[in-house]
Amino acid sequence: MNKRKIFEQRRQFLQEMEEVAVQKQHAKLKLTARERLNVLFDEGSFFELNTFVEPAKAIKKTQNA
Repeated sequence: MNKRKIFEQRRQFLQEMEEVAVQKQHAKLKLTARERLNVLFDEGSFFELNTFVEPAKAIKKTQNA
């Protein structure tokens, strides 16, 4: 499997998961974070930086016995 195929599959998976998350918020009669930002800011006045930043993974420390 080449890199392009892997990245395409990842993009598809993340898109599907985002759709599920949006549906969950709407089922609770809530807006998503991006939808709330769109309500707060005038169109074109907000530019999201670091869109694809993910939280750092915690490093599990093990204690030597």
